[in-house]
Amino acid sequence: MEIRGSMEFGSTAPFEHRVKPRALAGRRECAGPLVAMRSIMGNCISRLSLRILVSATLIAAGTVVTPIGQAQTCGDQCLTEFMHRYLDRVTTGGEGGLSLSPAIDVRENTMQVNLRDAWKNVTKLAPGLVFADAVTGNVIYAGGVWKDDVLMSMFQRLKIVAGKVTESEMLLRNARGPSGLVNPDIVYFASVPEPRRSSRQQLVAIANRYMDGISAGDGSIPSFDDRCDRYISGLKLTNNPANARGLVTCATSLNGLTGLSVVHRRFVIADAAQGIVAAIFTVVNANNHQTPNGVVAEIFKIVDGNIRSVEEFGAPPGDYPEDAGFPAT
Repeated sequence: MEIRGSMEFGSTAPFEHRVKPRALAGRRECAGPLVAMRSIMGNCISRLSLRILVSATLIAAGTVVTPIGQAQTCGDQCLTEFMHRYLDRVTTGGEGGLSLSPAIDVRENTMQVNLRDAWKNVTKLAPGLVFADAVTGNVIYAGGVWKDDVLMSMFQRLKIVAGKVTESEMLLRNARGPSGLVNPDIVYFASVPEPRRSSRQQLVAIANRYMDGISAGDGSIPSFDDRCDRYISGLKLTNNPANARGLVTCATSLNGLTGLSVVHRRFVIADAAQGIVAAIFTVVNANNHQTPNGVVAEIFKIVDGNIRSVEEFGAPPGDYPEDAGFPAT
């Protein structure tokens, strides 16, 4: 099932997987192969290559997914380095250097698979976005991947517990807007000025109202910025004359949706300084009995309490379990 949405306004920084990290004397070092960095509210943001854009964010407040105060021992730099190594292995096919739990749960579009099968026939990655949350222990990548020489949109989540990868969740589908996948917008680098930020809890509440708007088919429920745009698998949905649905805004794109219910909402990333919240949820479509469910991952950029931009990744429509195989995440 497909929800017309997107993901295009977050915090990022480029990295090159195979470059060895070097100590930077007298200053805090970003973990992993990062050569230039700056610190925002404890975040390390760097630029190293034009291939991958990365943002690692340390969250010190509470979260919906993990109880307040129960932060993971692996911090933002540590989590980002896990994703560095993981993405490197996606294209090389090996598992060397990865700290994997013996009971790791690997899923592609909700189906349990062998890790090597999940990487099968992947040749390269497009630039993408990486966000890490030290409170939830999650780190995500969203971007493009070439599989069997076909560009696809990919959302990848890793869960790190006690220094090991315990969950690997990949959502993969055909690309709809190649340019949106291979050229992430520079606005993802922008931090939000402190007076215009929302708290961690407020970010989650704003994203929740967006999902309520889908369920109700009512675009007035979410709080949208006047300049809001939505993207789906790289394709610009809103304010686009070429859109088959006609010219729609973020609000009107939700109006008139019927038979949809958003369930099993998982908030895996929340970053107050960058105004970023990432959520994975399932959309149950009562109108379609053959492929009734859509598993969706959305990244929201929030400024002044309003959604400035949304990008959507996900799995093709299918008969998926409502919890997408991760009931407790």
